[in-house]
Amino acid sequence: MSPLGKRMAVELFTPQSRIAGQIVTHHIHVRDELNDSRLSILVFREAEIASLHDLRAPRVDAGDAWLEKNEILLAVPYRIKGTTSMLTQRALQSRLGKNEHRLLLEMGVFRVEGNFYHAGKLRIEDVLRRDLAPFGALNNVHVTCLINPSVSFVADEVAFNVEQVKMLCTEYEIRQKAD
Repeated sequence: MSPLGKRMAVELFTPQSRIAGQIVTHHIHVRDELNDSRLSILVFREAEIASLHDLRAPRVDAGDAWLEKNEILLAVPYRIKGTTSMLTQRALQSRLGKNEHRLLLEMGVFRVEGNFYHAGKLRIEDVLRRDLAPFGALNNVHVTCLINPSVSFVADEVAFNVEQVKMLCTEYEIRQKAD
């Protein structure tokens, strides 16, 4: 690996925008890069920026883009060929001995459902507020944009900004509207 690190493809969401591009990092997971306290900004290479509020607005292509980490709501990593088995093994090992919870989060303009893993007997609410780094991770995730439901997607893993969580449900049922 070069002294500058390797490029990682990632898609980030703020309350206003979707930013897709590559970051240069020494970390394996985007969550680890976001939790690295040495820098408060994230630098993108070959970034594409789109509005969440007006999907018809022109997209911006930028060679470089800087973003304050605390503005990020969600980060979706894109796996690079050749690393899938290593990342899968690391993910499985990180879950050993941990409790799994299906969570529903609302943060900014997003509703996020996913599996959260943690160790110990604390209540999940306490884990999110006291024991996590600034960014946590969910697996088997479904994300819906509340202001524009056409911006909806599923992902294997999503990093989320713990400080931006406005609502947390640990036991829930989603009912569809009756016709």
